[in-house]
Formats: sequence, C-alpha cells, structure tokens
Amino acid sequence: MADDTLPTASVGDIDSFITLLRSACSDELVHQRLEKLLSMPDERRRTFIQKWVGDLVIQRAPVDFIRAIACLLDDRVAEKAYEVIYRCERPGRASAPFWFALASVVSVLGIAAWKLIA
Repeated sequence: MADDTLPTASVGDIDSFITLLRSACSDELVHQRLEKLLSMPDERRRTFIQKWVGDLVIQRAPVDFIRAIACLLDDRVAEKAYEVIYRCERPGRASAPFWFALASVVSVLGIAAWKLIA
C-alpha cells in the first residue's frame, strides 16, 4: 500500500521555478522585484500572489510561469527562495554559487511544495 504522506514532486521538479530563481540572480530588475515580493509579510505575500495568479490565468499567461509564481504561495518555499536570491551571485557581489543555494531549497522544501502542483 502506498504512503499518501510522501511527496510526489518538489519545487526542484518545476523547471520554471528554477528559471525564476536563476533570473533573479542574473537580472537586477527581476532580483529587485522578487526580493520586494518575498520580503512582504506572509499573509500579504500570499494575498498578492493569489490575486496575481488569478490575473495570470485570466490573461492566459504561460502555465509554467503561473506554476513558478504559485510556488511562492507556500511560506517555506518563499522563505527559502528569499535566501537563494539573497545569496546568489550577481555582478559586483561575491557570494555562494547559485546551485549550492538552490540545492538547499530543493532538499528542505521537497515535502512542502508537492501540494502546489497536485
């Protein structure tokens, strides 16, 4: 019998989420906007993202982009994503390599994010 408590996927399985974090590390404008979003209090961030996802669906935005943004509804995913973009390597700033930071997100959040894509 299968154990229903085990996750079937994680944010690490959502390529567009990885691309979103990589973009924040390589593009200053994306970094600033994502940092502003992720620094919001949890309830405010969730409300903003729920409205944004709804707007994206109405506008028929690419499903992959909607999934990437929806990952940030989870408080633990958002917190780890903030840590990743804070530590990511950007021009003029030495820091931990992106993949090292991303590995911590994927390993810590594997259980939390599966709910978002189920």
